Amino acid sequence: MAAPADMTTKNYSGVWQMNKKLGDDYDEILSAQGVGFMKRKAMGAATLTITLRNYVADGIEHLETAQKATGIAGSTDVRALDWSEKHNEGLFGPVKTQIRRARLDELENPFLKSGWTADAAEQGVIHMRVTSAGNKEWVIDQVWGFEDIKGERRYARKVYLTYGDGKKLEKRLVYDYMGPAA
Repeated sequence: MAAPADMTTKNYSGVWQMNKKLGDDYDEILSAQGVGFMKRKAMGAATLTITLRNYVADGIEHLETAQKATGIAGSTDVRALDWSEKHNEGLFGPVKTQIRRARLDELENPFLKSGWTADAAEQGVIHMRVTSAGNKEWVIDQVWGFEDIKGERRYARKVYLTYGDGKKLEKRLVYDYMGPAA
């Protein structure tokens, strides 16, 4: 289902489900990050649902992300959009994560900054960078916004991965709007 017409990049709050038909296959990125074959296949078969909540606390924008997938344990993460480094360990091993609201002209990669709806240029997008802190070296830059896909407004994430000896991958993930966050 398309995103509500009045929803903008200023507030992503809602329940979103990954649309594998409209988005790119993510397996190649998971493989480059060192996720094993069986785990990748389980993730590929699962239905991913994300609940997002945008809010401001103490003058700083925050984003709460709750992810769950069929047959896989879910997780919830709360981040201040201030570009500070947060270290954690999870599916990809030890990583450091930064997240911020960014203007499109602050993004260097043409893939990450193109194709968004007009509100992205006006209000900015969410830019997340995840850097491997383990023995498998990779960096993901991910940008969240809305795109017009097949005539419908869709929440999308563009993913740019660099790994190994200068290898690069570009993928777009697309989500269906399932309703407001409870």
